[in-house]
Amino acid sequence: MILAGTCPEAVGQSFNFVDRPLPWKELFAYYGAMCGRKPRRLPLWLFRGIAAFVLPFLGRTESIDDVLAFYTSQSVYPTVKAEQLLGYRPLVSLDDGMRCTEEWLREAGYL
Repeated sequence: MILAGTCPEAVGQSFNFVDRPLPWKELFAYYGAMCGRKPRRLPLWLFRGIAAFVLPFLGRTESIDDVLAFYTSQSVYPTVKAEQLLGYRPLVSLDDGMRCTEEWLREAGYL
């Protein structure tokens, strides 16, 4: 973000800043490993039932279909424009970032 804020050519542009494209399955696998468990897949009918019950208690206003679309999407967020225009390169690898995340989660008592 500092690169974008200091580059005149970046004014009015939008950028993606990620280590590399990461499917949901792989992201959840990191969290599963932190907990010593393999992430589970839910049938859509079960997810809909759980979400209908849980989302209102979390104060979430999006629809179940929106949540489902988000977590089942195959979206990829390329960094090509940030790399070419700003010279962006990730300073922390995904593996290192997830290790730091796990350390923090453990220190904070969430794991």
